[in-house]
Amino acid sequence: MSWKIGIIPTAYNCLNNQKNKESFLLNALEILDEVTSYPVSEREETILRLCHGDKLLETTVRGKLEESDKLTETVFAETIVQERKATYGHYQILNQIGEGGMGVVYRAKDTKLKRTVALKFLSPVLCQSEKSRRRFTVEAQAISKIAHPNVCAIFDINETEDGQLYFAMPYYEGDDLKRLFEKGEICLAKAIELTIQICQAIAAAHEQDVIHRDIKPANVHITKNGIAKVIDFGLAKMPDIELTQTGQVLGTTIYMSPEQLNAVPLDHRTDIWSLGVLFYELLSGKRPFNGKTVLSVSQKIMKCSPVALSQKLENTPEILDKIISKTLRLDPNDRYATVNEMIEDLEKLEKEIGTDFKRIENSMATEQDDEDEFRSKIEMELEKEIEAKLAGENSDEKPDKKPADTATTIDAPKKESSAKKKSTETVTATDTPKEESSEEKQSAQTTTSDAPKKAPSGSKKKIGIAAVIIIAVVIAFVFFPKDGSGGFSLGAKGAVTKDSIRLGMTAAFSGPSKELGHSMKIGIETRLNEINDAGGIHGRKISLLPLDDGYEPEKALKNIKLLLSKNTSKSVFALIGNVGTPTAKVILPETNKNKMLLFGTFSGAKLLRNDPSDKYVFNYRASYTNETEALVRYFVDVNNLKANKIAVFYQDDSYGKDGFEGIKRALHERGVVHDGEIKSATYKRNTIDVDEAVKHLIEVKESIDAIIIIGSYKASALFTKKMRREFYIGKIANVSFVGSKALASEFKLLGKEFGEGIIVSQVVPYYDSESEGVIKYREALEKYHPNEKPNFVSLEGYIIASIFCEALQINGPELTTESLIKALYEIDNLDLGIGPTISFTKSNHQASRYVWGARLNAKGDYEHIQFPRLR
Repeated sequence: MSWKIGIIPTAYNCLNNQKNKESFLLNALEILDEVTSYPVSEREETILRLCHGDKLLETTVRGKLEESDKLTETVFAETIVQERKATYGHYQILNQIGEGGMGVVYRAKDTKLKRTVALKFLSPVLCQSEKSRRRFTVEAQAISKIAHPNVCAIFDINETEDGQLYFAMPYYEGDDLKRLFEKGEICLAKAIELTIQICQAIAAAHEQDVIHRDIKPANVHITKNGIAKVIDFGLAKMPDIELTQTGQVLGTTIYMSPEQLNAVPLDHRTDIWSLGVLFYELLSGKRPFNGKTVLSVSQKIMKCSPVALSQKLENTPEILDKIISKTLRLDPNDRYATVNEMIEDLEKLEKEIGTDFKRIENSMATEQDDEDEFRSKIEMELEKEIEAKLAGENSDEKPDKKPADTATTIDAPKKESSAKKKSTETVTATDTPKEESSEEKQSAQTTTSDAPKKAPSGSKKKIGIAAVIIIAVVIAFVFFPKDGSGGFSLGAKGAVTKDSIRLGMTAAFSGPSKELGHSMKIGIETRLNEINDAGGIHGRKISLLPLDDGYEPEKALKNIKLLLSKNTSKSVFALIGNVGTPTAKVILPETNKNKMLLFGTFSGAKLLRNDPSDKYVFNYRASYTNETEALVRYFVDVNNLKANKIAVFYQDDSYGKDGFEGIKRALHERGVVHDGEIKSATYKRNTIDVDEAVKHLIEVKESIDAIIIIGSYKASALFTKKMRREFYIGKIANVSFVGSKALASEFKLLGKEFGEGIIVSQVVPYYDSESEGVIKYREALEKYHPNEKPNFVSLEGYIIASIFCEALQINGPELTTESLIKALYEIDNLDLGIGPTISFTKSNHQASRYVWGARLNAKGDYEHIQFPRLR
């Protein structure tokens, strides 16, 4: 009989024959059984005592405990794999498809029933252990007791002529959850959906008094149809069968409950803990408890609480924190009483979040120790303390004599004495910390050496403040995101200094519209990076401070008040690229009152386009009226559809209603006399509650040839899918705010076939066009954000930043809000190489009325379509 030697300590290979190796492994197996009967803190001492000075044996037991993180005899299962014969009974072996904790899995053909199956064999070495044989049998019995679609079924269990145990299971195409997760293929919606499925499987197991005890991503298979199958019950506990000693620890440490680590009697609530760990990992991209050793992980499980997901991402639903908190309680009595209770909350979360196809990606950390976690409450409090101390330090400065409602201004740099310069100069922390020049280093050293050795009265307080600031700077670079929304920074106290200009932005970086905020920010930053690398404008580098509002007006208003504050680290000179109409509605009165420039908002709303124009509001993009008129013209004039057969599905807020008004106006011009003739349906903002709208429009689908959607990408995609499933075959179009990239990605998740032929109006040219301005954008995006793909929204961000910087250049070094407005009026027929030329006048603050068209093809990519030009 031949054998394959797997991954084992190098010294192990020195054993001179196969029999000695088998004996060695069995000895190690017996020691491991004993070691796992002790708490983690006592295992090292136990290893030393039981190995009697045998260094090779110590190394093997200790190494496998640490390296594989598997606290059971199953750690040795992968070390030796018997070469299998071609056929066992009526199963013909085809190929090996995996190695599990206790054995090997093969794909095989069932020659009797003509089907493909999976055969799981207990490893030869473990077959010599009676306890392992019993455990393998128990696994088969446990699976057979649970009849559930999310639990892998079992066909039969058998034994080969040479005593090898195996059982047959269905063969599913797909991959295990661990590998899919590592590939980044689990989106937020899918993470919730799969967790619900896994919970349902475990609930079914608990109904049969089966406790899993080893729930983790590697033990869940995801079929090609997206169905979760719990496939490994190798450590399952059944009420009438006891395979563990009192005090024995079985499981995988990072997913084990505190009571499991303590080797005390367990009940079904240990699985609830493991489900919480798995769910946390799928959502955040990080395990709640990490460490470099089994012991360090165990200590954190016993002593620490994981960082709440709400601290990693703003606008996190409260119920999400509740689920994590309720599952990861140290005391089992404080957890969910049953898995079904957890499922109820997961379903509420699923409904609230919807089909957001991205994980909480911008707030993920790479896998590292918990000491390098996200911003904690300590850092947040420190930030507040620093702000307060900085304010206290400047309390003796002369108060600002300017009225509160005057325009933000900055004089050109004036000559100062070097001493005064040192005391008043401020430093702005940018996304990429620049290296100090030799002169700056020398200046810093001189300042330090020239400091008086005996501090005057009150200096201890200042030294303490300085120490806090130094600590905060270190924490800022270690803990806080460099390109996220609202990241902490110790910025200059004014919006403009002699060498910097800070712009602000409030947009959705979380929630259903976060793709729009992210892409807009990327586009703006790409152009600003180009400008800064070329030396800035009039000696000033330009930075962007983005704040997350989750597309919620209340949060947007809070952000604006921060950005409007005077002489703080959040003060900005102007607002650029804000996203959304509902948020713009609350922002506009504040910016007008404070005479702050509101430039290039990502919204086509009428409230931003008064006639004549508001003095402090400038737009680039075409209005929703322009977009909807272009869509109506395309359907009526190009596709020869009847105007009274165009329906509308819109978001029930100022954005949706504004777009609907534009459609009504366009339809009235084409013979639709009464509003009641227009078939329409709505849904609530920040939801995907589209079922009522679908039901309403399906009832009249025979009289609808086209539907124009004014909504977010998630609601639009789901609405489209449901309409197609109800056999609606007419045309569907969206206005640009939907977010073309996000919409296409959503259809890739829901099914490309549902997205084929969907039309999206655009306010920028096609991002793959060969026009000079678009080529320049793509080259800059590749340089500064190589992982970002071109899209319509980031192109729009790039364009508005280009226009704004052109005005800054025209303005000159003496910069005020009023002077910049005058500079904007000087922009006349500015040609950025994108098609239309850009102009502003005192009465017209609308740069473009151009509308382009794009359509999704069968591959899920956009292709250009020609819209008729507006008169």
